[in-house]
Amino acid sequence: MKFNDDYDEFLIFVETNNDTITLIYNNEKQNKYNKGDKITINWKIDSIRYAGDSEFLGFKEFLISSKKIENSTSSKLYQ
Repeated sequence: MKFNDDYDEFLIFVETNNDTITLIYNNEKQNKYNKGDKITINWKIDSIRYAGDSEFLGFKEFLISSKKIENSTSSKLYQ
């Protein structure tokens, strides 16, 4: 898992069942997790318009909330 706030939208990358999913999140004060933590995620698909392209309307996955359910054995923090 990692977070990326280098773009207009903040992104969280989560590994699940050997796949990586990317969710947009709008909360700058996201919980801190260690790599390998098991978390539950509440998410939704919603519309998005990108800056500079007001005619574009797309649909993306958005993080609503997350909660740690099991600690990892790693000490590497992602935030």
